[in-house]
Amino acid sequence: MKGLQQKEVADLLGVNENSVVNWEKDRGAPIKSNIKRVIEVLELNSKAIVQYKNIFTPRQEKLLSLVWEKGQISREDYRRVGDSWRGAYSDLCWLVEVGILKKERRERHTYYTLDD
Repeated sequence: MKGLQQKEVADLLGVNENSVVNWEKDRGAPIKSNIKRVIEVLELNSKAIVQYKNIFTPRQEKLLSLVWEKGQISREDYRRVGDSWRGAYSDLCWLVEVGILKKERRERHTYYTLDD
């Protein structure tokens, strides 16, 4: 973390200072569209952001827990998560887009790992 004041973080993110206070006290979480910016501004790595459980949907938490435990997940893994493998795939794509996971192609298979 950068050691910024709450007001500075709020200004950098374009949100109200009360929002930052609430996030710190687990009384809320950044909206999805702000998460990538939070990661950039606070210089968080994927392992640090995963600790903020209230940011993610239950299915995203399951996917991240699998990646955390196994080091990586494949299509076979995420197809077993939740009620919809398409929804799980959509969540994986979003987690890659915001920089929490990275997608790797190896030997005709796709794997998802934490993006350090």
